[in-house]
Amino acid sequence: MVADRVLIADGTPMIKLEDFDDAQIAEWLNRWNQVNAAASAAGLTRPLPVGSPLGGHELARQPLLLLMLALYASDPAAPPIDTVMSTSALYRLLVTEFARREAKKSASAVPLSEKVVAAAAKEHLWRLTVAAFAMVNRGRQDITDAELGADLIALEERPMEAADVAEIGRDLVGRFFFVHRAEARTGNDDAVRRCYEFLHATFGEYLVAEHLVKALRTLAAIRSLGGGPVDDGLLHALSSHQPLSDRPQILAFAAELFGELGEADREQVTGLLEELAAVVRHRHDTGRHASYRPTPLDRVRHMAAYSLNLVLLRVLMAGAEGVEIAAVCGDADPGPAWRSTVALWTAGLAPEQLGGVTAALANQDGFLEMGIPSRWEPPFREIGLARLSGDEKLERRLRFGLGFSDDAFHLQRDDPWHETMASWIFPAMFSSGGGYDLLDPDPGTPPEIVASVARLVDRLLLLHGHRWYGNSLALLRSRLSLGSQLPPDSDRPHVAVLLSLAARLAENPGLARALGDASGLSPDSPHRLNDIQLDVLHDIIKMFRWPDDTALLDAIRGTPS
Repeated sequence: MVADRVLIADGTPMIKLEDFDDAQIAEWLNRWNQVNAAASAAGLTRPLPVGSPLGGHELARQPLLLLMLALYASDPAAPPIDTVMSTSALYRLLVTEFARREAKKSASAVPLSEKVVAAAAKEHLWRLTVAAFAMVNRGRQDITDAELGADLIALEERPMEAADVAEIGRDLVGRFFFVHRAEARTGNDDAVRRCYEFLHATFGEYLVAEHLVKALRTLAAIRSLGGGPVDDGLLHALSSHQPLSDRPQILAFAAELFGELGEADREQVTGLLEELAAVVRHRHDTGRHASYRPTPLDRVRHMAAYSLNLVLLRVLMAGAEGVEIAAVCGDADPGPAWRSTVALWTAGLAPEQLGGVTAALANQDGFLEMGIPSRWEPPFREIGLARLSGDEKLERRLRFGLGFSDDAFHLQRDDPWHETMASWIFPAMFSSGGGYDLLDPDPGTPPEIVASVARLVDRLLLLHGHRWYGNSLALLRSRLSLGSQLPPDSDRPHVAVLLSLAARLAENPGLARALGDASGLSPDSPHRLNDIQLDVLHDIIKMFRWPDDTALLDAIRGTPS
């Protein structure tokens, strides 16, 4: 069923195939071996032991993919699946073998030569790669026959024999059994509309990654020969529509494929990516693939996506070492040039795509690294983009402004503790709410930094501590616990803390004992309130019209009643 082309009535039962567990995979393989026992005995097929690498591969958990793996692994002529094989190497084996099988199909009774089979298999893989890009560049998991035919016409450098683009699309992938085909009749003419998708999206993602790495390797080799700028027209056409940050699996495949390159190839591809990234705004397009339009024409978006994808691929090449930002900025001043590049991405990409950008890339002191697997969602996305651009002033303004405008604060890995705390304490001084906690300082935070935050909390408690009945107690306890990390001349709570504490004790004198050592009330506390502070506390309680209760005073002073 072409689910995105028909209306599905409410209440329609939907069936989903759940992943197999280990026992179900073993049972499936046992039944496969039973059914194919005779063929295996005759040497026509290869048996599939339950403990084989096939059964332990993650792909085997999905029933349809398990069938495909079994068909491949049971072929005696196919290279065996290795336990240490990378995911990209396994996918390469699968798509190559099935392309060869397709190429061997011929109406001729004369067996095809190996040269003819290899050429036909290469053509099949190219067309299947066009289908993969057709889906990725439209941001979908499926593609119609008409869309597929139009893409092939735009990318092929020779004329198509069929006049109908839908017919070209149907011929493109209809013969590959690991591409699912759905049909629906649409319109008054009862025309059949066909939609294609891979049984598993990772097949298309692998084909995209493989083509990108191969294209870069080829262009890099041409560039190494000299003779002026390389023609990146096809690379630009295929990688300027959607950010690869939205497809982490493509990046994962590309990283593995880059790892297979030799040192010389890596150096050449690195130089090519840096050159293309630096001149992306000034590149000359020959227009050879101008008719390739998986998305509407938007030059800003195309430039932004291409620029981002070049940077992502360059950072992938670097691995854990990262890439100095200056390397992708050419001869320009790296600071302004990089901020301008991030601004280009912000202007050209859809808002929901920017979250993937900030998750995929991280700026660590002027070096670009692959980011952590989390997204900066609204309203924090702008902070993530400012951090990526290296604009610390803008990031600080946005962080503090977010607290005032949205009553929210954000804590990310490696964020400065004092700035994160200040970003909510300052706005909280001007609001009537209060629901944030004072987090413990990071180990090794200088005492003077802790003292600066403690002073902010004192002022906050002075303004609101007496009426934040639901939240101030936790904040008060956290503030008092900072005493062990303050400089010697700052180890006593501000009078604001005493005021807030008095308000709490006025409500419940039992809190004097409940707060314990952290409050400075216990005789054993190293930060015990001195006599003057205790007297102030007692006077404040009187201001709250609490009766002059000796039991309460004894509790405050920590003396037995």
